[in-house]
Amino acid sequence: MLTVIEVEHQHRVVVLDEVKDIYKIRTAFPATKSYYEQCIRSQGTNAGTWG
Repeated sequence: MLTVIEVEHQHRVVVLDEVKDIYKIRTAFPATKSYYEQCIRSQGTNAGTWG
């Protein structure tokens, strides 16, 4: 499951695993354009936007 959370006025995209009746965080990353662009420049990430 994907969700967005806000921590101290900063948004994070969070990937959750559902284990029985509990959600556990698998990974999280900043939900900013600058982070996205940094990933593209440094890793050549195959990523896209959905809207």
